[in-house]
Amino acid sequence: MQVLLGLQSNALKFTPGTGSIDLDIQEEKLGFCLVVKDTGIGIPKDLQPLIFEKFSEARRPGVRGEVSTGMGMYIIEQIVRMHQGKIWFDSKENQGSCFYVFIPKKMD
Repeated sequence: MQVLLGLQSNALKFTPGTGSIDLDIQEEKLGFCLVVKDTGIGIPKDLQPLIFEKFSEARRPGVRGEVSTGMGMYIIEQIVRMHQGKIWFDSKENQGSCFYVFIPKKMD
């Protein structure tokens, strides 16, 4: 739940009111895949490698001036890892972002 809320919060923070946010969750054979896609401001290419770092240099204010600590995506990734899952994303500046989370049904 924390992962979903964090990704949804980020999508809201970086998507103007005229944009859209889509959430999808699919059951697969080995687990569940959550997808959060927005039409927001996207992540500049030079900041993408930093997105999951603690106190990330990739932090930016939201489109309505929301403050960022640079901890949100770090915490989300840690939770996903604790559940032996994977998180990745595609993003293009000024076109939006799409985050994918895979959580296995069975943990080792």
